[in-house]
Amino acid sequence: MGYELLVLDIDGTVTNSEKKVLPKTREAVFQIQRMGVKVVLASGRPPEGVLPVAGELGFDRYGSYILAFNGGKILDARTGRCVFEKCLPRHLPGCLWEDAVRNQIGMAAYRTGTIVAGTCLFYTSAAAAGPLCVGLWGAPVFKKKKKLAHIEVGR
Repeated sequence: MGYELLVLDIDGTVTNSEKKVLPKTREAVFQIQRMGVKVVLASGRPPEGVLPVAGELGFDRYGSYILAFNGGKILDARTGRCVFEKCLPRHLPGCLWEDAVRNQIGMAAYRTGTIVAGTCLFYTSAAAAGPLCVGLWGAPVFKKKKKLAHIEVGR
């Protein structure tokens, strides 16, 4: 029996320690997709953090998938269509924010294309440059000092 699906992590599996996809890795993933095997990039990153790697691996040509937010959102890489999404209940982000502030724990909320952060622990050096900086996945980070009035959590 042949394989139908291959699920790969990004960091340290598809990319090296410099976050680069090596040519031999790229070719191996292309070859497996040409054989008809669907490939899934699985990551805790938001979709914007996975899309560049998926593009480099030809996902838009072969119809493979992106599993973002540790499985909270799955996208068809060819069409960009969301095939699955599981979000927090609407009441929960506010409670989590209050707990994070009270316990001095970093927290960030993601809103399509933007990271909204309070006491976030993953700022890059650009954080000192002002209220807008770039986070880990290239998404802009807006620092907030007050509780978020509203966090979009999906449908």
